[in-house]
Amino acid sequence: MAIAEAMKIANSKGSGEGEQKFYETVREVFQEKKEILTETIKNGPFDCKVLNPEGGFFLAVDISKTVSKIPVKYFYEEGKSDKNDPVENLDELDNPKYTVDYAFVRWLLYDYGIACIPFFPFYDQSENKEKGTPFVRFTICKDEKTLD
Repeated sequence: MAIAEAMKIANSKGSGEGEQKFYETVREVFQEKKEILTETIKNGPFDCKVLNPEGGFFLAVDISKTVSKIPVKYFYEEGKSDKNDPVENLDELDNPKYTVDYAFVRWLLYDYGIACIPFFPFYDQSENKEKGTPFVRFTICKDEKTLD
């Protein structure tokens, strides 16, 4: 759907001047979306660092400075903990079910209505399975209103 939106925007901007112009316009549309989302994340309430991608449909975001603020309950299955206090120290968690990236995703979704994607499915978890990785992905394939 987001790709279709970019194509519609490209067509509306008069890119019917040939295939090359169309793809240039699509690239410009996604560049604008990347810049909007980057600024939104940088100016948001979380201390996150956006890793600047050269292309693609996602922004990788370093959440390491925000991990200590994730409520404890998001590291566990529903009903296992109702503790809404920030985790502060990961070593104090008692056998958490979710990694930090997944707990962050759950926190944003349930408390703020913001969806992002954890990194844990995309890397080898054998070394640091309990803690995971302090990165999440946000898609830029959204309309400007959603990104802002």
